[in-house]
Amino acid sequence: MDSKAKEIKRIGITGCAGAIGKCVSVALHKRGHFIRGCDISADGPEIDEYIQADICDLEAMKSFAEGMDIIIHLAAFPNNGNFMEEILEPNFIGGYMIMEAAREANIDLFIGTSSIQVNSGSGFDEKISIDEEAQPVNIYAVSKIYAEALGRMYSNAHDMSVLIVRPGWFLRDKKTRDQFNKSEMSSKFYLSHDDCCRFYIAAVETNSLAKGAYAVLWMMSKGSCVDMDVAKDLIAYEAQDAVGEGSYYDD
Repeated sequence: MDSKAKEIKRIGITGCAGAIGKCVSVALHKRGHFIRGCDISADGPEIDEYIQADICDLEAMKSFAEGMDIIIHLAAFPNNGNFMEEILEPNFIGGYMIMEAAREANIDLFIGTSSIQVNSGSGFDEKISIDEEAQPVNIYAVSKIYAEALGRMYSNAHDMSVLIVRPGWFLRDKKTRDQFNKSEMSSKFYLSHDDCCRFYIAAVETNSLAKGAYAVLWMMSKGSCVDMDVAKDLIAYEAQDAVGEGSYYDD
């Protein structure tokens, strides 16, 4: 993954101080891409540029998106929680702000973030297609359905190329790992740190999404309960890690 990309892109990553954000921004930076990160936290990874800003600040997002080829939008409240106090601003209002900023910046590709939780009511007893109807069971999942619909709207109305990613269970820390190990369902939607990086490298470097097109892709490691064929066809992503492999965190 540390070899250099053939074509260097200018990539803006929101939420780059978060667990997935740090992982992805560092991996893409090592590939030689110019990375401008943004997060509400003052502590960001070592990349080309880092901006501390609120995702709900439209003018800040416009400055952040200016001059970028690709926006990877990861900033969000990452769990279920209180709608008014925790989820409304980052997941709904912030999602709109960064998409509007990306539209004004005329970026080539917007990569947004959904979640496996949009289908959490499905039961995961059989392999799930990317086209299966959403089955949310909490307000966080609803915020991710909104993110998918917002991306579709910007693709339809503004001819933006939009790729929405549905990540599996990414082990952010020891607490998350312990929760994962106690879950009977965990092996069905594991996402390793390394496979996560492989996915975004593929999305940036081998993406065949047409101008103005829209797509939703699962992002999982091996042995998942979802159909990964679309990700293989569109961005040439193939998972390499089995459950428990390829993840790193401090104990």
